Amino acid sequence: MAKRPALLLLAFFVAAAAAAQSTQTAQPAQDGASIAISLDAVGDSPQGVVARIVFRLPPGTDAPPETTLLLQGSYMKDGIVLKNFRYEIPPDRRDVVRTTQTFPEGEIEIEARLIMPLDEGAPVIMAKSATKFTVAKTNKPFTASTDDDAEAIFAEGVVPDSVGAVRIRAPRRDVAPNLFIVNVDVLPPVKRVEFWVEGKKVLARNAPPFRAELDLGKIPKRVEVRAIGYDEAGRYVDADAFIVNERETPLEVKITRTVTPDGLSHFKLSIQNPKMTELKTIALYAGPDKIHEWTRPPYALDLPSARLNGVDFVRASV
Repeated sequence: MAKRPALLLLAFFVAAAAAAQSTQTAQPAQDGASIAISLDAVGDSPQGVVARIVFRLPPGTDAPPETTLLLQGSYMKDGIVLKNFRYEIPPDRRDVVRTTQTFPEGEIEIEARLIMPLDEGAPVIMAKSATKFTVAKTNKPFTASTDDDAEAIFAEGVVPDSVGAVRIRAPRRDVAPNLFIVNVDVLPPVKRVEFWVEGKKVLARNAPPFRAELDLGKIPKRVEVRAIGYDEAGRYVDADAFIVNERETPLEVKITRTVTPDGLSHFKLSIQNPKMTELKTIALYAGPDKIHEWTRPPYALDLPSARLNGVDFVRASV
């Protein structure tokens, strides 16, 4: 698997014009503890309008000083949940929670609850709010700053159009004990395929059939096979990965990251689901922070490699 130093891959709006941009703030309710929520649209991305959201928590909670609280809720549009969230609030930071999210244009509702978990019994809701905001394009591209969190960094990411152009068929054993035949199906504009085993490139095919006989060593140890497709000009198009293991597992997910000379990192999550288990969400994390979540394929994201500086690892959860 291609890697850059310090990055480990594991199996992670509101004005008609920028000049008129302003922050929208929810007013606390008068009938009990409430969470003040503000939303500030800061730019546009291919996925929608990027907004910074601030949750200001009510002071003087009755939670014990050592207790970690939870802020959880949903971002919704037209009554449909776009994304659920859950942030841990340590004892030394009980005033403000900040996040960066991408929304479609229109009216967005944010529901939030401040919760104190209990070892026994139901958790206690200490404060809550439900607020609507109008989200509109800012007419300026969003660019994350070097001080932004992972969510803001990955708001710059683009879901590529060519996902699915490279697909590895399930490898099958050849006559020789350690040899496996690997076939790759491609779609235009793929013209060249590289074959990688355990992060090392072993060969490339410049024309169909895109097939290779690979020595994968003694099985049933887990071995990663990866295929990367390029177009006629040598530009990256798509990638796929497959975990070869004769002991079938109910679910496998593998992250591939391909870095290209244009300064982009192309992430692809390849999922093996032999039992056809219903998948509800697939998420990509940078360190402890969730940076993107999918509810359906394609599970891919392109983003500037420079934005990964300081990120120690990424991981996926299904």
